Order: sequence, then structure tokens, then C-alpha cells
Amino acid sequence: NKFSYTKIVAVMENQFSNNSFLVLNPARSVITVFNKSGYDGLFNYQLFNAGGQLIMKGNVNMAINGSAVLPVSSQAAGIYVLELTNSKTLFRQKVLIEK
Repeated sequence: NKFSYTKIVAVMENQFSNNSFLVLNPARSVITVFNKSGYDGLFNYQLFNAGGQLIMKGNVNMAINGSAVLPVSSQAAGIYVLELTNSKTLFRQKVLIEK
């Protein structure tokens, strides 16, 4: 019995910006996002379900080290992907919504 090993590759969810936002997980009625990106201003957000369908989108204005609250009480329990963007950064993270 011989074993062979291959190179291990890490896959990061937020490939485009390093630790730029903190998202409280799991969420219940709201998703709370803390802005650690070093950028302030208007951010666009999109929420996708596990099937990749866009189910919610909008804009939030956040200061550096500020926060935003996104209402998700109308969404079913499950795993979602939250995407936050502006002209300088892109962030994606899985979010678990529990009921």
C-alpha cells in the first residue's frame, strides 16, 4: 500500500479584500455587518440563496469601523451568500439564517 500526497490549496471566501468586513453569523431577523475595510461611503449589497438566485439587494452607507443592519426576517432559514461592493472593494461571505 502506497500513499501519494498532493499539494493542498486554500480557498478563501473573501478573495478580493482581506478581513474587510465582519458579519455576525448566524443571523436571525437581521444581518449585522461591521466595516473594517478602511473605506467609508455607500456600499451595494446583494444576498443570494444557495441556488445562486439574487433574492435581496440594496445600498447601505457605512463609516470606517461603522456598521449596518440588513433585515432578513422575511427570508427562509438556510445558507446564503452576502456580497458587499463599492468602487474599491468586493467582499463575499456565507451567512446562515436561522429561525
